[in-house]
Amino acid sequence: MNPSPFLNPLKTKMASFLTEEALKRTKDLDSKSPCKKALTRIDVDNVLREDINRICEAVSLNEITRILSLARRLQDTSGEKKEEIKHDLKKIVEAVVARAEKESGRLRIPEPCRQLLLNL
Repeated sequence: MNPSPFLNPLKTKMASFLTEEALKRTKDLDSKSPCKKALTRIDVDNVLREDINRICEAVSLNEITRILSLARRLQDTSGEKKEEIKHDLKKIVEAVVARAEKESGRLRIPEPCRQLLLNL
């Protein structure tokens, strides 16, 4: 089955947005955090861009739709229900990351920063 013709531009836009957000978050990290220290040993811009592109290439249209739906619900929710939605989002992202790593090897982001990437 061929992918939808709008899926690649959607993935490209999503990767661009997520890369910008990841770069902002890395700049806001406390200078003593393990992640900030680990980032000093890599080319942050390239590693984040490459890892996020790999993740976005692995995501399916169904997963994108589910993520957007959950993200929308997250804005209007609080308390325990909000935590359930966050958990559902995390499960989807972890599945996509696992698929990306299975297809092309482990992400290059340092282990202390992996959660930053998963929480985008």
